[in-house]
Amino acid sequence: MNRIKLMIDHLKGDNILDVGFIGNYPYEFKLHNLLKKKFKNVFGLDLRYAKVENSIVGNALKMPFKPQSIDSILAGEIIEHFVETEEFLSECKMILKNKGRLIITTPNRNSYFNILFKISFCEDHRRLFSKKDLEYYLKKAGFKYKMFTICYVDSFTPHMRSNNKIIFL
Repeated sequence: MNRIKLMIDHLKGDNILDVGFIGNYPYEFKLHNLLKKKFKNVFGLDLRYAKVENSIVGNALKMPFKPQSIDSILAGEIIEHFVETEEFLSECKMILKNKGRLIITTPNRNSYFNILFKISFCEDHRRLFSKKDLEYYLKKAGFKYKMFTICYVDSFTPHMRSNNKIIFL
Protein backbone atom coordinates (compact mmCIF):
# COMPACT_ATOMS: atom_id res chain seq x y z
CA MET A 1 0.00 0.00 0.00
CA ASN A 2 1.41 3.38 -0.98
CA ARG A 3 0.81 5.70 1.97
CA ILE A 4 1.52 8.86 -0.05
CA LYS A 5 -1.18 8.00 -2.59
CA LEU A 6 -3.53 6.99 0.22
CA MET A 7 -3.09 10.34 1.96
CA ILE A 8 -3.45 12.44 -1.19
CA ASP A 9 -6.50 10.51 -2.39
CA HIS A 10 -8.34 11.26 0.87
CA LEU A 11 -7.69 14.99 0.95
CA LYS A 12 -10.58 17.12 -0.28
CA GLY A 13 -11.38 20.75 -1.02
CA ASP A 14 -9.44 23.75 -2.27
CA ASN A 15 -7.60 24.83 0.88
CA ILE A 16 -5.10 22.24 2.06
CA LEU A 17 -2.75 22.70 5.02
CA ASP A 18 0.42 20.61 5.11
CA VAL A 19 1.68 20.76 8.73
CA GLY A 20 5.42 20.19 9.20
CA PHE A 21 5.83 20.17 5.42
CA ILE A 22 9.55 20.74 5.02
CA GLY A 23 10.57 17.21 5.91
CA ASN A 24 14.12 15.96 6.06
CA TYR A 25 16.82 15.91 3.44
CA PRO A 26 16.77 14.45 0.77
CA TYR A 27 12.94 14.29 0.90
CA GLU A 28 12.30 17.98 1.51
CA PHE A 29 9.12 19.23 -0.15
CA LYS A 30 8.43 16.02 -2.14
CA LEU A 31 4.99 15.44 -0.70
CA HIS A 32 4.24 19.17 -0.59
CA ASN A 33 5.09 19.50 -4.30
CA LEU A 34 2.76 16.61 -5.12
CA LEU A 35 -0.02 18.36 -3.22
CA LYS A 36 0.54 21.61 -5.13
CA LYS A 37 0.05 19.75 -8.42
CA LYS A 38 -3.36 18.44 -7.36
CA PHE A 39 -4.95 21.13 -5.18
CA LYS A 40 -5.76 24.83 -5.69
CA ASN A 41 -4.39 26.38 -2.47
CA VAL A 42 -1.77 24.45 -0.56
CA PHE A 43 -0.28 26.05 2.54
CA GLY A 44 2.81 24.75 4.28
CA LEU A 45 3.24 25.37 8.00
CA ASP A 46 6.57 24.63 9.63
CA LEU A 47 8.81 25.97 12.39
CA ARG A 48 11.54 26.44 9.79
CA TYR A 49 11.61 28.99 6.98
CA ALA A 50 11.31 27.80 3.39
CA LYS A 51 11.35 29.71 0.11
CA VAL A 52 8.14 28.07 -1.04
CA GLU A 53 4.92 29.72 -2.19
CA ASN A 54 2.31 29.87 0.62
CA SER A 55 4.93 28.84 3.17
CA ILE A 56 4.18 29.99 6.71
CA VAL A 57 6.61 29.92 9.60
CA GLY A 58 4.57 29.05 12.64
CA ASN A 59 3.73 26.72 15.45
CA ALA A 60 1.15 23.98 14.89
CA LEU A 61 -0.12 24.58 18.42
CA LYS A 62 -1.16 28.13 17.47
CA MET A 63 -1.92 28.02 13.75
CA PRO A 64 -2.32 31.40 12.02
CA PHE A 65 -5.60 30.56 10.25
CA LYS A 66 -9.16 31.75 10.76
CA PRO A 67 -11.66 29.32 12.24
CA GLN A 68 -13.22 27.00 9.65
CA SER A 69 -10.95 28.19 6.83
CA ILE A 70 -9.20 24.94 5.85
CA ASP A 71 -10.77 22.01 3.96
CA SER A 72 -8.15 19.38 4.78
CA ILE A 73 -5.11 19.13 7.03
CA LEU A 74 -2.28 16.73 6.37
CA ALA A 75 -0.23 16.03 9.48
CA GLY A 76 2.28 13.51 8.20
CA GLU A 77 4.76 12.25 10.77
CA ILE A 78 4.23 15.25 13.06
CA ILE A 79 1.88 14.37 15.95
CA GLU A 80 4.53 12.22 17.64
CA HIS A 81 6.72 15.34 18.02
CA PHE A 82 4.23 17.03 20.39
CA VAL A 83 3.62 16.44 24.04
CA GLU A 84 0.57 18.68 23.60
CA THR A 85 -1.54 16.22 21.59
CA GLU A 86 -4.86 17.66 22.75
CA GLU A 87 -3.80 21.24 21.95
CA PHE A 88 -2.72 20.26 18.45
CA LEU A 89 -5.94 18.37 17.70
CA SER A 90 -8.08 21.19 19.12
CA GLU A 91 -6.26 23.66 16.90
CA CYS A 92 -6.87 21.42 13.87
CA LYS A 93 -10.56 21.09 14.76
CA MET A 94 -10.92 24.87 15.06
CA ILE A 95 -9.45 25.75 11.64
CA LEU A 96 -11.09 22.90 9.71
CA LYS A 97 -14.31 23.64 7.87
CA ASN A 98 -17.41 21.71 8.82
CA LYS A 99 -16.88 18.16 7.48
CA GLY A 100 -13.21 18.99 6.89
CA ARG A 101 -10.63 16.22 6.94
CA LEU A 102 -7.63 15.63 9.14
CA ILE A 103 -5.16 13.04 7.89
CA ILE A 104 -2.52 11.88 10.34
CA THR A 105 0.34 9.48 9.86
CA THR A 106 2.50 8.44 12.77
CA PRO A 107 4.72 5.56 13.85
CA ASN A 108 2.72 2.72 15.33
CA ARG A 109 3.88 2.13 18.87
CA ASN A 110 2.46 -1.38 18.78
CA SER A 111 4.10 -2.58 15.57
CA TYR A 112 6.18 -5.69 16.01
CA PHE A 113 9.21 -3.78 14.79
CA ASN A 114 8.77 -1.12 17.48
CA ILE A 115 8.08 -3.68 20.17
CA LEU A 116 11.20 -5.67 19.31
CA PHE A 117 13.66 -2.93 18.33
CA LYS A 118 12.23 0.33 19.71
CA ILE A 119 13.11 1.94 16.36
CA SER A 120 10.62 4.83 16.69
CA PHE A 121 11.62 5.63 20.27
CA CYS A 122 13.97 8.53 19.56
CA GLU A 123 14.59 11.86 21.25
CA ASP A 124 12.58 13.79 18.64
CA HIS A 125 9.50 11.66 19.26
CA ARG A 126 7.84 12.99 22.39
CA ARG A 127 4.93 10.55 22.33
CA LEU A 128 4.14 7.40 20.37
CA PHE A 129 0.63 6.19 19.67
CA SER A 130 -1.31 3.02 19.26
CA LYS A 131 -4.60 2.95 17.40
CA LYS A 132 -6.41 3.03 20.74
CA ASP A 133 -4.42 6.10 21.87
CA LEU A 134 -5.28 8.02 18.70
CA GLU A 135 -8.94 7.04 18.93
CA TYR A 136 -9.05 8.43 22.47
CA TYR A 137 -7.44 11.79 21.58
CA LEU A 138 -9.43 12.22 18.38
CA LYS A 139 -12.72 11.52 20.11
CA LYS A 140 -11.82 13.89 22.94
CA ALA A 141 -11.12 16.66 20.39
CA GLY A 142 -14.50 16.07 18.73
CA PHE A 143 -13.35 14.20 15.62
CA LYS A 144 -15.30 11.37 14.08
CA TYR A 145 -12.99 9.14 12.15
CA LYS A 146 -13.76 7.43 8.91
CA MET A 147 -10.89 5.00 8.69
CA PHE A 148 -7.76 3.72 10.35
CA THR A 149 -5.25 1.75 8.36
CA ILE A 150 -1.82 0.41 9.13
CA CYS A 151 0.73 0.20 6.35
CA TYR A 152 4.44 0.13 5.75
CA VAL A 153 6.23 3.33 4.88
CA ASP A 154 7.22 3.76 1.28
CA SER A 155 10.10 5.07 -0.76
CA PHE A 156 9.78 8.60 0.68
CA THR A 157 11.36 7.33 3.88
CA PRO A 158 13.30 4.20 2.99
CA HIS A 159 15.44 4.35 6.12
CA MET A 160 12.33 3.33 8.07
CA ARG A 161 11.01 0.75 5.60
CA SER A 162 10.37 -1.92 8.23
CA ASN A 163 8.38 0.32 10.53
CA ASN A 164 4.58 0.17 10.43
CA LYS A 165 2.61 3.40 10.35
CA ILE A 166 -0.85 4.24 11.56
CA ILE A 167 -2.80 6.36 9.14
CA PHE A 168 -5.96 8.08 10.35
CA LEU A 169 -8.33 9.38 7.70
